[in-house]
Amino acid sequence: MKRWIAHLDMDAFFASVEQVLNPSLQGKAICVSGKSETRGVIAASSYEAKKYGVKSGMNIREALHLCPHATIVKGDFNRYSEVSRQIFSSIESITGSVEVTSIDEAFFDLTDTVLVEGSPECAASLIKKRVKERTGLPCSVGVSSNKTVAKISSAFCKPEGILVVPCDQIADFMHALPIEKVPGIGPRLTERLHLMGIFTCGVLTLIPLSFWHRRFGLYGIKIYQWCMGRGSEHIATVVEDPKSFSHSCTLPKNTLDIEFLRSLLFRLAERVAARMRESGWYGSRISCKIRFEDFISFERQAPLPSPSCDEKEFFTTAWQIIEPYLSSKKVRQIGLTLCGLTKTPQLHLFRNTKREKTLAAMDSLNAKYGSDTLFLAASLYGKDRMPALEKVNAFFPG
Repeated sequence: MKRWIAHLDMDAFFASVEQVLNPSLQGKAICVSGKSETRGVIAASSYEAKKYGVKSGMNIREALHLCPHATIVKGDFNRYSEVSRQIFSSIESITGSVEVTSIDEAFFDLTDTVLVEGSPECAASLIKKRVKERTGLPCSVGVSSNKTVAKISSAFCKPEGILVVPCDQIADFMHALPIEKVPGIGPRLTERLHLMGIFTCGVLTLIPLSFWHRRFGLYGIKIYQWCMGRGSEHIATVVEDPKSFSHSCTLPKNTLDIEFLRSLLFRLAERVAARMRESGWYGSRISCKIRFEDFISFERQAPLPSPSCDEKEFFTTAWQIIEPYLSSKKVRQIGLTLCGLTKTPQLHLFRNTKREKTLAAMDSLNAKYGSDTLFLAASLYGKDRMPALEKVNAFFPG
């Protein structure tokens, strides 16, 4: 039986949620950020702002330079998470085979729905209708025989579109497709391919697979297959374990204040550790990233003495990583990431049960009354300069 795989992508998700909640913002250029001031990073922008070149990941000053009349809206991850659950719940009422890939994207198997509705276009329209009825939000749906082409299709028909690429039309569809439109081919690889004179998938696939294997190894094989329009049909309905936990922030003002940076790093470690304890994970490797006032960044990592979910251990190793790089340049952004995750902590001969009980009590109170209700004195310095600790990578909790 012919398989129909669909990819749903919400249109300007965070911005669209804000426009639905606040009708006065509809039809206006808005940018959603972790901050409502002029510093920080754009997490999402409405299509009215996108017309001026505003993109996700752009700092607020740059966005306002491109679109001076844009309204900066402070986002709310909890709100977006709840709307996301409503979206995927509405899809699951139509097909039980749903693979959630992010807060606003999902793959799903439409094969049985197509049989009922009569065509993939009608099945995709039903999905869009259910999402609109449940949340009031616009979305785009791409449909094909595999996940690769379905995802490309949903991007092509934005905003609020439907694009179906049947199996027998995939070759023609991919032939003229710019290589940068292929998921998995990022800006750096695109630049390298352009230097080789390769601008479309059709040109790339004229070169034998053996060449790509020699040039890029196993990744080269994937590139070739993607550009041929090949991809998986498997819908992974089981949620995969996280690969890392991270938290990073843009400072309210570039600074050389070492004590403030120490305190801020400890606060980041607190946030990461609390989320890890909540979900029962321990990290064995830590990575720290700093961006200076001239936008030059560095990132270093180091192993922890043993798998942990304790902020004091995170901070100790993280500070050892970044302290040698703090010099005469002011710091703009700082962040840390825990990876090498495990559910099993290393057993210690002398277990610090008192410390474990203290952390559990802190987590309980902070979960009930707010994340800054109870904290260690090490994170107190500079809280008046930066009372709210927001993530630069939008609102994702990973």
